Amino acid sequence: MIIRVHKRNGTEEGESATELEVEIVGIDPLRVIPIREKVGSLLSIQELTELLGQIQPLEPLKLEEPESYYAQGIAAWQDSSLSCNSIDIPHHIGLRVAVASIVEKYGMTEYLVEIG
Repeated sequence: MIIRVHKRNGTEEGESATELEVEIVGIDPLRVIPIREKVGSLLSIQELTELLGQIQPLEPLKLEEPESYYAQGIAAWQDSSLSCNSIDIPHHIGLRVAVASIVEKYGMTEYLVEIG
């Protein structure tokens, strides 16, 4: 998954310049509603803020298909350890954390966000 934050009115007429690009390996936005309907479109920070509380898994956990619910083997560091651990995290939780950090950083500015 890639999240791009764009400045409105970039360098050329009608285009936007990319301010930030974040790649999150393993998280699939197509497994998260209502984000799956927004993939590839530009959203204002306000729209993204409104979607934040609605983020949930597309389907409930299926024990026979954990990859449909969990991004598996994601690298994570614990505060007490300098070594990397491998964890499984629900797609919707990973996306919610990423979206919340973008909203916190850019607040109510005029930036546009694209999730792909």
